[in-house]
Amino acid sequence: IKSKYYVSHVEYPRKRFPGYCSGTGYVTSINVVKQVIEVSRNIPFFHLEDVYIAFCLDHLNFTLQNIEGFNTVYDEDEHADLCELKSNSVLVVHNFKKRPSFIKEIWNKHCDI
Repeated sequence: IKSKYYVSHVEYPRKRFPGYCSGTGYVTSINVVKQVIEVSRNIPFFHLEDVYIAFCLDHLNFTLQNIEGFNTVYDEDEHADLCELKSNSVLVVHNFKKRPSFIKEIWNKHCDI
């Protein structure tokens, strides 16, 4: 199977991954970063980086907290308001596959925020 996201039962035998944050972005303290780096030396490599970080956090017994404004996918056809993306309600967005230039359009758009 040709997919970045394919995981065989040999690689991961359980039915579900632990809860994980989208690789879009993380908000945490430097102390947590240091602990993740330290524990990662004992966690086998896994090709999905956001799931790998979840393995590390799970090993450290940390819990995740949802933060509004982290969007993994933004549908350019569905949302025409560029100013929405510049508002305080959106912190991180990725996956502009249809038009990579859309990011520059958002950056250059003048909005009264």
